[in-house]
Amino acid sequence: MIEASRSETPLRTTFSIKLNGKTVAIATVGQAYQFLTSLNSVEWMEHRSQHDAAIEALKGAADNDKLYGNAMRYAAMRVRSRWEIEQYLARKKCPAPLSATWFGYELGERLLLSDMYFSYGVNGAGCGGRPGFPGRGMGGDTYLGSPPSFKAGSRRMTMVKRASEFIMIADTVADAYGDFRIIPTPRLPGSAVDDGLGTIHRGGCNVLFADGHVQWYLRSDLMVAAPPIPDDAWKQRMWNVDYEPSQPWP
Repeated sequence: MIEASRSETPLRTTFSIKLNGKTVAIATVGQAYQFLTSLNSVEWMEHRSQHDAAIEALKGAADNDKLYGNAMRYAAMRVRSRWEIEQYLARKKCPAPLSATWFGYELGERLLLSDMYFSYGVNGAGCGGRPGFPGRGMGGDTYLGSPPSFKAGSRRMTMVKRASEFIMIADTVADAYGDFRIIPTPRLPGSAVDDGLGTIHRGGCNVLFADGHVQWYLRSDLMVAAPPIPDDAWKQRMWNVDYEPSQPWP
């Protein structure tokens, strides 16, 4: 097993952290581990005792960049107590409660959470435009609040105007950031979050349409500009149940 402090596994993005008036760049698992365990940083030493669980996760992440990604995002972005980390790890193994069976889970099945790696995402939001013209994707049912309550938000199949051209499910980027959803716009400059279509199949993805057929597309064939532009109208239609573009164009 590779020693964590020497691991050169690259991160999905480079973190720039201001420390003692200087900017520290963290680009590999080894650099992150050294930062978390450094005894030269007075600011970090105050909280080092609270990060035992995160440090152990980083040791294992020397050979597993997925494990590293979860540990880094949750533990290293701000100081967290051992209790918070234990609760987070416990939630990862959380079995599906009875209410989750309303959404297709088997009782006790492991839940799919927003920070887990997953291969396929649903077109819930659609492709919206200017204010007053929201996206018209599949929508989604929710079970939220305190106490939680069920709210129906999924659109009916009868609302799909052109089933053979309405995107429902497709391959995702699979970066553990909301992998169960897909959106038609690219990530913002400098952002590590990419909820767009994946490129796992020869630079493209397989797309399931509402009529049941599956077709391969290049990512660029279906992604649209943000803010929306008239030239993308034909692609915008494919993300909306009403087969209309993101907004009326002249």
